[in-house]
Amino acid sequence: MTGGARTGFGQAVNELVGKGGREPFWSAALAAIDSDADGRTNGEELQDPEGTWEKGMKDPGDPMLVTNPSVADVAADERVEDEEIEDEAEATGRTKLPELEVDVSSRLRYDSDDIGSDFDGRAFTQITIRDMIEDHLDMRISGWGLWDLNSEDAYDEVLDGDSAQLSEAYLDLHDVGPFAHLRLGRQYLYDIDQLHFDGALWSTKKQRPWSFFLFGGKPVEYYYDYDYDYDYDYDYDYDDNGDWLSGGGVVWKPSWRARHQVDMYYSEEEDEGFFAAAWRWNQYWPKGWRTNTTLRFLDDDVRDFRVLATKYLERLGIGLQVDYTLQPKVRGRGDEGRSRTFSSYGNLLGPRAENHRIGVNLNKFFSDKLLFQVGGSVRRGRGSLAEDTFNSAESEHFHVSVTRFNAWDKPLDVTLAFESIKTEDDTFKSFTGHATYRPNPKWDYTLGASLSRYKLDPIDFPTNLNGPEEVDLFLDDIDSFSPFFEVNWRPTGNLKLRGEVSWEDTDASDEDAFTATLGFNYHFHTYLGWDTGFEEIPDLRD
Repeated sequence: MTGGARTGFGQAVNELVGKGGREPFWSAALAAIDSDADGRTNGEELQDPEGTWEKGMKDPGDPMLVTNPSVADVAADERVEDEEIEDEAEATGRTKLPELEVDVSSRLRYDSDDIGSDFDGRAFTQITIRDMIEDHLDMRISGWGLWDLNSEDAYDEVLDGDSAQLSEAYLDLHDVGPFAHLRLGRQYLYDIDQLHFDGALWSTKKQRPWSFFLFGGKPVEYYYDYDYDYDYDYDYDYDDNGDWLSGGGVVWKPSWRARHQVDMYYSEEEDEGFFAAAWRWNQYWPKGWRTNTTLRFLDDDVRDFRVLATKYLERLGIGLQVDYTLQPKVRGRGDEGRSRTFSSYGNLLGPRAENHRIGVNLNKFFSDKLLFQVGGSVRRGRGSLAEDTFNSAESEHFHVSVTRFNAWDKPLDVTLAFESIKTEDDTFKSFTGHATYRPNPKWDYTLGASLSRYKLDPIDFPTNLNGPEEVDLFLDDIDSFSPFFEVNWRPTGNLKLRGEVSWEDTDASDEDAFTATLGFNYHFHTYLGWDTGFEEIPDLRD
């Protein structure tokens, strides 16, 4: 048997059908999922938005409009006609024209409560040009910005201000000689501690069973810089002029069932060096088991160890997920505590105290209209806890939800959910109910409410040299009731608009809170002709 990792749609089907199974899997639940995250549900892409088709019935909808639910794409009725593209490519002496893709996500949000009001916006834009040199050169640029639209408000003085950051800006030279990719510029290494750097990444062609990669450059702050004017003294002056990192790794794929990656890198920060390494193993096992295992090292110590196992229990009809994480050493004290996460350039540590955590999640479909989900986790400290840190290693989390699809034989989904979080000192419990109505594939409306209770102990702040001083900032019990309404509109396969309003009544506040959010996501795709500059070729997707 040959193949590779399953797509999102394939994984969803695999949870419902065991290996070699012939049981039906198409349902309203699977139809309602957006497996490839392109803004259209599986049912919309397969022309059966309600998931009502059964074996023996006539194919639903228009076969010409069917798209692949495993591949992020736009609607078939908006695709470019192949003949036009081929003619234009032939006219420019190319067999393939450059492609331009633009993705924009933006949000406007207004908050108001007894502290004050806040009105801000954020936007993220990604531009990709493929085949600038046919089959060999691509380019990507992305970045985001935050804007405070009512400056000098009293809602949150720390976050009041404007900021922007260039996330990615690189050229990708590929499929030239031994190169799978040679990326030059600002980029992320998502599967290696989310490293973000200005430099170069080289990788060999990914031919089984071995491939290699090397990278190096100047690290970039993973989080954006806080360039705001604080009202209190802040004397930490971080100089990153001499910082750099370099590393590499090897990938071994003995078969489609297994993938091993060993990577390592060295980072120099403020004249101090740190060495990190990891072994990452993805494995498909017989009888439907799948595991993701990660063992990470920091200098001479084990940084953390994690195993995520998933399995569909065919006889019980239950999807099972088990997650275990171990951090065997205290992190974040002394020299290691000089930044948020030990390294100023990435999230390397997590909780500061040595701890281990295990979590279990189950989901089961009853017929094709009822989904039951339950799960939780327990985190416990190991050895002596770091009592001088403010993130406790002791916690318990539990959640349960029931969803009814197409309730009362209408395009109406109803969900009831409960969540509980408990730490050494504090507890949080919340009950939420909401209903989503989908009159057609372009519109859906959600109406719901949450009832929450917080039980918070006074917080100890180190306000003087003699030790922490107890500061009672909250009431012992806080009850909160919050109704909300959300509407989503997809006028085309490329565009999605979302609006949401919520109101919160909290017994600890003198004034109710109100939040309104307006957001949109837009995907633009076209082909470019270089003979007349950036002349747009007719594209039915626009």
